[in-house]
Amino acid sequence: MTMDVFSFVIVGVYVLSGGLVLSLLVLGLIVLLKVNNLLDLELAKRVEQKNENPQSAE
Repeated sequence: MTMDVFSFVIVGVYVLSGGLVLSLLVLGLIVLLKVNNLLDLELAKRVEQKNENPQSAE
């Protein structure tokens, strides 16, 4: 029952705003995922550097 109301509200908002809100949300999600990937890559690099020379990392 709540899911029906929820999806109805989402569709209503989407139609009212011409899809602007939804596309902004999707864009935000994509940006977040890309930033997350970059952070993961950076962390992996740092971990590799620490493994190579543990003393200089500290």
